[in-house]
Amino acid sequence: MSLLSHNELRIVLGPERIALLHTSPALTPRGERNKRIIPCEAPLDGEMPWHSAVRTLEVALPSIAKPKMHAKVTVANSFMRYLLVPWIDKMSDEEELSFAQHCFKETYGVTADSWTVRISPGRVGAPSLASAIDTGLLEKLRGIFGQMGVGIKSIQPHLMVAFNSCQVGLEDRSAWVALLEPGSVCLAVLQKGQLTWIRKLRIGTAWHEELATILDREACLADADGVADEVLLWAPHVEKLDFPASGRWKIQHLKPGLKPARRADVGGLQILAAVA
Repeated sequence: MSLLSHNELRIVLGPERIALLHTSPALTPRGERNKRIIPCEAPLDGEMPWHSAVRTLEVALPSIAKPKMHAKVTVANSFMRYLLVPWIDKMSDEEELSFAQHCFKETYGVTADSWTVRISPGRVGAPSLASAIDTGLLEKLRGIFGQMGVGIKSIQPHLMVAFNSCQVGLEDRSAWVALLEPGSVCLAVLQKGQLTWIRKLRIGTAWHEELATILDREACLADADGVADEVLLWAPHVEKLDFPASGRWKIQHLKPGLKPARRADVGGLQILAAVA
């Protein structure tokens, strides 16, 4: 592998802060790392939620960007929309994507016309997971990186990054998955490794005390009686989490697998494709 491949910039784009990690070739085996976490200002009235994060990135990027660098961008679930698209037999890839776009429009209205949609087929006969992102956000990111001469390797939803890093631990599991971000949580239900339900919610600073109540409510909405009361919590930005041992829900940390999965799916679930 060329040393040039290590000249990489990883960016996490969220509503409250952005994180930048630059890994470059060095004489040490682990390479040189330059990490910055920058808070975002509150969006202005009438702005899209992602505008402040993009402005923060635009100001910060010149100080860390280098020639011939490539970037991997993780987009917070707060800036994404997710849907499970019903299975319809004998559809082409183009027809399936058009159907996913139609499902987003049925759910969100004409606003969905300005979104870029990607779909990840599941098992035969099972629903497919689709993601949508504002096309304006993608265009703005491409413009910022293009001006700096930085190539884009990928733009990925946080959901994709989390699931891909934990494939080994999710195969054939039946459990709830809670992907925590500052201000929001993405809840999903896995049944034997197949994603059967997904929902994104806003949460406050007292989420630690409210999580059990949220799960109780969402369990009724999800009609997930056949799923165990196990909750796999992905919260890499939280250093320590202690939940009471009593109660219905058995919460444990979801951590990256010790070895890469042999397949590009989780029990038949293909993880969301990168949006760019």
